[in-house]
Amino acid sequence: ATNQHGLIRMNVNQQIPEDIPLVSMRPGRLRKNMGIMSLYVDNSNMLWVGTAKSGVAYLGDNIYMFETDRIDDVTAIVEDSLGNVWYGTGNSGIEGYDGPLASHKVTAMTYTKDGSLWVGSQQNGLTRIKNGQATIYSATDDRQTRTILDNHINALTTDRLGNLWIATDAGLQLFNTRMEQFSNYTKESGKLKTNRITSLYYAKNNQLLIGSAEGLQILDISQGEAKSLTGNANSAQKFTTNYVTQVFQDSRNLIWIG
Repeated sequence: ATNQHGLIRMNVNQQIPEDIPLVSMRPGRLRKNMGIMSLYVDNSNMLWVGTAKSGVAYLGDNIYMFETDRIDDVTAIVEDSLGNVWYGTGNSGIEGYDGPLASHKVTAMTYTKDGSLWVGSQQNGLTRIKNGQATIYSATDDRQTRTILDNHINALTTDRLGNLWIATDAGLQLFNTRMEQFSNYTKESGKLKTNRITSLYYAKNNQLLIGSAEGLQILDISQGEAKSLTGNANSAQKFTTNYVTQVFQDSRNLIWIG
């Protein structure tokens, strides 16, 4: 996903980037050199693409129809247990959802095994939607109960046990959906190199890939230990910048870092 050059696919065998044409429900909506803000692959291998100011596009052979007149920054896309695809926007909340939210400025979404849809916001905290009820977690309003560390929610993901992981500007958090409890991973506790967490990816071997303002950290969830990288494993080649915006592990166990 790029800011101004649409969608690019990397041919990993030839190491060649390829421009990918997208399709929209409404002809003429997609602009040349538009920005891409979010990507999601659903259970039918359809690639959903959230664009800047051009709504939702897709890449795939089979598409089920949906209608929307909303043209907005589509910042997050997620699929629930019934196969419904939800998308969050930069200013208008979640398409098709009219209930309470911490903010209509959606930054991240994920779905956990307990049936909760989690929605992160730019500066107003976290929303949990479960059984039609919304619960809002705020660092400002929940000072006594100490739920989330910070209201800037940058990324969300889940692990194999159905726990929620939360990336904030004040550290990393785990929400145990069975115990209904938060726990924190911060620089002050000695568990992280920096508190500004920008991206998350749940990888193989029960590892959490953590993008941050100071490089990549790999957390062994089972052991509770993290190691930091600002280049390849032996540090022979450094990252072009330590500010990581995205991280991903492919089927060959290679880690891709934006």
